[in-house]
Amino acid sequence: MLAQSRLDTVVLFVSSLARSVAFYRDTLGLAVTRPPKATRAPTPRPPPAR
Repeated sequence: MLAQSRLDTVVLFVSSLARSVAFYRDTLGLAVTRPPKATRAPTPRPPPAR
């Protein structure tokens, strides 16, 4: 069972994404893929005061 297991994705929460990507890429030789930046819907403005 364990002989056929593999790891596809690792999710980490870090304070500096750029430093973490450089570490995993350069030190461990891992292929690091970053998801595209999330886009936010514009915040609705309140109606003008009368």
